[in-house]
Amino acid sequence: LALLTAAKVTGKRKLPHIFISLGLILVLADIAAAYFGLWQTGFASKIYFLAGFVISVFTFLNIVPKNIKAAKKAEQLEKEKITLDAELARSRISTLMSQIHPHFIYNTLGSIEQLCELDPPKAAKLVNDFSKYLRGNFGEIDNHRLIRVSKELEHTEYYIGIEKVRFPDIEFITEMNCCDFSIPALTIQPIVENAVKHGILKRESGGTVKVKIYETDSSYFISVKDNGVGFDVAELDKENHIGLRNIKSRLEAMCGGILHIESIVGVGTKITVEIPKEAD
Repeated sequence: LALLTAAKVTGKRKLPHIFISLGLILVLADIAAAYFGLWQTGFASKIYFLAGFVISVFTFLNIVPKNIKAAKKAEQLEKEKITLDAELARSRISTLMSQIHPHFIYNTLGSIEQLCELDPPKAAKLVNDFSKYLRGNFGEIDNHRLIRVSKELEHTEYYIGIEKVRFPDIEFITEMNCCDFSIPALTIQPIVENAVKHGILKRESGGTVKVKIYETDSSYFISVKDNGVGFDVAELDKENHIGLRNIKSRLEAMCGGILHIESIVGVGTKITVEIPKEAD
């Protein structure tokens, strides 16, 4: 058993056969030596089995601590995984809550109610956009995989359709000058929503949000530019920009993406997502 254990540790399948053969040779040598009177019967076999006992003890003392250490490490990794899963769940909830605001829902429902009397076909379209917007936000929040940018852009169009009903003086421009690629879900739409809420709506009237998607030899880019009121980038850690922080962390974790933020108070904001082509 000790020899087989030692063989398993060393990974050499021939080792047991060698020791067994050696044991048989020493037994035969003992018989021959006792017959010819060279040494006492069983002397070589005793040495052989003593060596086997030493090897067995050494192997036992070597394997058991390693197994205990491996078990403790596995337990620690499992605890870390549970903690990480809990943090990820909190992050998802935080992301969801940062994207769907009660006031946005109330205002949209109010717009639907008014349009039901004034313009029923327009009300029907708004209901369709709103339902798809909610489905996209709730459905993609648990998505661990990247999605195609065309799908994310389609989800953004639903949000734009809702806001154009409420704020017809806001101009939305989308431009895609590259092939389809993969990004984390809920990337473009929250940035556009942030541009409207924190930029355009704080102006006296109207404004423009432009989404431009393009590529270079090494990366894909998504640029969202607005001519809103702008903000101090140093204030990004405050609660009113939690959506951007969540996007930044998901980009880094899921595809090695980078979030570039440029903003000038009184001029506007430009947020650019850069995704290395290796990630796609």
